[in-house]
Amino acid sequence: MCGNSSRCVPVPRPAYTLGSFVYEPISQLGGLHSNGYISDLFAKAFATEGMKAYVELIQRKEREIGTDILTHQKVRITTIFPVI
Repeated sequence: MCGNSSRCVPVPRPAYTLGSFVYEPISQLGGLHSNGYISDLFAKAFATEGMKAYVELIQRKEREIGTDILTHQKVRITTIFPVI
């Protein structure tokens, strides 16, 4: 790993398997840092711009890349838990 892209050295990719499931530690590292990055960026923008920051930094970007997270609004609780 490196802090300067001009000095980057390939890092071995250890993979741990359990049956057909493959786990790579980079998924945790990438998730941790990407969450920290967007949380910091969003918090600073929200402090000055309010909900406009949410729309511009989060919703529009999700729509641009076609992420599945936008579909959470289409799911109703009755589809998850049957009516008793």
